[in-house]
Amino acid sequence: MGAVRVPASDLVDVLVAGAGAAGLSLAARLARQTSLRVTVIDPRDGPSDDRTFCFFRGRAHPFEAAIARRYATVEVRDARRVVRASLDTRPYEELPGLAFAELALAQIGASDRVRVRWGVSLRTFVERADRVEVDASDGTHVARILVDARGGRTLTHTAETADEVRWLQHFVGHVVRTERPIFEPSVATLMDFDVSQEDGPHFVYVLPTGPHEALVEDTYFSSARFSRAHYEANLQAWLSTRGARAHEVLRREQGAIPMTTAPQARAASGRVVVIGQRGGAAKASSGYAFQFIQRQCDALTAWLREHGAGRAVAYLPPRSRVATFFDRVMLSYLHDHPTQAPQVFVPLFASVPGDALARFLSEEGTALDHARVMAAVPMAGVLSQALRTTHLWTRSR
Repeated sequence: MGAVRVPASDLVDVLVAGAGAAGLSLAARLARQTSLRVTVIDPRDGPSDDRTFCFFRGRAHPFEAAIARRYATVEVRDARRVVRASLDTRPYEELPGLAFAELALAQIGASDRVRVRWGVSLRTFVERADRVEVDASDGTHVARILVDARGGRTLTHTAETADEVRWLQHFVGHVVRTERPIFEPSVATLMDFDVSQEDGPHFVYVLPTGPHEALVEDTYFSSARFSRAHYEANLQAWLSTRGARAHEVLRREQGAIPMTTAPQARAASGRVVVIGQRGGAAKASSGYAFQFIQRQCDALTAWLREHGAGRAVAYLPPRSRVATFFDRVMLSYLHDHPTQAPQVFVPLFASVPGDALARFLSEEGTALDHARVMAAVPMAGVLSQALRTTHLWTRSR
């Protein structure tokens, strides 16, 4: 792709590839907080109703008006016990993907400098000293900064990273309506481990909306995904054991979230910035991403507001070294002891106060929160894992 001559009027400051959680979160901020000219492209025809974002309440974000419900109690289960945690100040929040997208697009639509172009996919791009030239399905776009907010994860693969954990959190979910009232509307089940563990860490996740209705997801941590029929058979079996043999499926979801100790791939220059899942925003040990995407977008917006798009963007790490340490050690431990997930998570929720655990999982924990978590996990095994994986968690990124 040779150098492209583009009239100044056709040059945008920021081109965002991908109108998912990261792309729309960034574009909405840029629309409100900067005077930059921004174009967002996405290969889909428009936003889809195929995902739900959930997180513990933490720092404020621009999309709180779209939160559908909050749970003050969460639980985890295994074959022997049920553990519940109260969340007095950090409720577990549910944000439907379509409601988020509609609110973000409304915020973007208030600016005449930011536009979203659906049905346009990024093919390739070339980085120049002062711009990025993008070959897209509708022609050539030229921007001072390209933000890659497409899904998936681009990782660094080298000889020294050969032993990194490269897992996915993969799931299929059904929003179901049952004949019998089997759900407790005020309680979110984060992990029900009372299912087979033979294919790796495996649990059912339940977000009720009423006694007869809930989002129920069959979820695994592993490197390989299964056929849709596999997850759906598991969902049917789980519902049957809970007394819901007759039920209606109202909506379906599916996804795969990166859970990896591997460092993210970084572009050759600061003219290309990678955010969202592709940029390492998904928390390696849990798969939670939405809150961390918001922080990533806050940091990038602050940079662009201060420096503009005329200079390369400095590397903005998606999380702290302390958080990276905990993620890598925990994920490495689960990878080497895949049947031990219930013995890690159930005691954790039983031993650590709910708000403290929510702060820790949101990476807003205090030193006391961290100490409580470390005291609740299988200490000997985790410390041994930390020593064996020193080369992973001492990396700079």
